[in-house]
Amino acid sequence: MFNKLDMNFDLLLDQSELSAIYLDKYELCMKPLFNSCDSFKDGKLSNNEWCYCFQKPEGEEGDRAEQEQLKTDAEMKQKDKGREEMKS
Repeated sequence: MFNKLDMNFDLLLDQSELSAIYLDKYELCMKPLFNSCDSFKDGKLSNNEWCYCFQKPEGEEGDRAEQEQLKTDAEMKQKDKGREEMKS
């Protein structure tokens, strides 16, 4: 489902792409759900954030592995952002 929603193929879901699943614009749960899934608080969901948000808890070890993956993703985003700033 993530790949179907990612219309610009940037491997991130932003609010406009997520609007495809807002079946009812008055649905009160969607924004809090998005905010709780957006662990980087950057207004976008990575594939890992998406999967983490919807997976069943696996216990401490599963959580630690996922946290490490999210940390790695955050570091990669920072590096990409730095490269983009250097180009401009």
